[in-house]
Amino acid sequence: MKKSLLVLAALLSIACSGKPETPPEVKGKGEIAKIRVANTGQISINGHDVTFAQLEPMIKHLRATDGTVWYYREGGGGRPPSEMMQVIKLVIDNGVRMSLSSKSDFSTYIDKKGEIHPRLP
Repeated sequence: MKKSLLVLAALLSIACSGKPETPPEVKGKGEIAKIRVANTGQISINGHDVTFAQLEPMIKHLRATDGTVWYYREGGGGRPPSEMMQVIKLVIDNGVRMSLSSKSDFSTYIDKKGEIHPRLP
């Protein structure tokens, strides 16, 4: 699982390399959207199942309001569903802050070295 987290952290680091670095635990001024991607590829935001098409305007809203995505993928050690990369690409392409979590309750964040830390309240 740690190897998968390192790969994901590296991808995010490369994708965001042109932007100023923001610690993952730092939030924007806007709301926080908690996005989960299940092993089946089902996407949920703040506990509600959505399609990718429904997610797009929500991410654009987060960009407009300086929001943040907290992201969790079920079964982080296994092969990811294709929806995982679609969601991450959507968030990055819209310039929305993203913080990865290793726990489904979003109580942790993963830094760019792949190390897991408790999320500060």
